Amino acid sequence: MRYTLEESTMEHAEKLAPIMNEDDKRELWASNHSTPLESLLLGVEYSVEKVTMIGAKGEIIAMLGVVPEFKPDATTNQGIIWALGSPHQFKYSRQFLKMSKNILEKWLQKYSYLENFVDVRHTRSIRWLRWLGFTIGKAELRGPDAMPFSHFYQRREK
Repeated sequence: MRYTLEESTMEHAEKLAPIMNEDDKRELWASNHSTPLESLLLGVEYSVEKVTMIGAKGEIIAMLGVVPEFKPDATTNQGIIWALGSPHQFKYSRQFLKMSKNILEKWLQKYSYLENFVDVRHTRSIRWLRWLGFTIGKAELRGPDAMPFSHFYQRREK
């Protein structure tokens, strides 16, 4: 199946929000009681890298991005990576996997360290992150409801 990649826009966020995967919605709520639209709009606003995967019929498959992470003691160029999808991901699963691998390789040329947290209940996402080469840490309680999340990260190979 054919798809295109475009730089993410607020309009993409508005199209994806109402059809977002249930697991992604649950993770957003557990992390900070955020709605899909709130999270997507913030992602578009603060991400330096941001891409939307659009299906052949104009359907939003997923949005991915990197928000630069500025830490006073950081000696590396690091970022907070994120991805949120729709049920269309399943129809385009092979293409999504290939696209996400290519995008990650590109972003790891710019960022030496990418990280975020994943809801431990989001097992599909954890499998995908491992497949992409991320290290998944131990679960720790996070967010307003103290839900278990695992830190995941990947360093650029030298």
